Amino acid sequence: MSKPKKNAEGVKKLAIWMAAESKAVAVLNILVENNTITEDVKNLNLQACTNALLKEEKWEAIFASARAHSSNDSQIKASQQKKAKLFKWLDLNLKNYKTLDDAAHAACENQVVHLGFDQIRKMITLYRKEKSNSK
Repeated sequence: MSKPKKNAEGVKKLAIWMAAESKAVAVLNILVENNTITEDVKNLNLQACTNALLKEEKWEAIFASARAHSSNDSQIKASQQKKAKLFKWLDLNLKNYKTLDDAAHAACENQVVHLGFDQIRKMITLYRKEKSNSK
């Protein structure tokens, strides 16, 4: 199974577990309100369900997978924001530079995005490719 698919499965299982837990709580709350069970019995049942799920499904791994997936999403978003910011700057300023290296040095000096020269230079090449493909 590929890593994104594993992460998606982990997130899906986490969501299912959270939904099941909230429904269990809702059902048990109704039983408590109707005096069918006591609050202590409700808590024991919830604890037993949680323990069974943790043992059965290895939820620690699923939680770790969900956290990693979330972290990866935020890194991708940050990278896309940097790319958009640099591309916007290039739209306005690339014509002012004789070479792409000069533009990359200027972007580094002006701290357009917090990336190193090599990464900015690669993004400028990507920018040029995208612009030539859109024509």
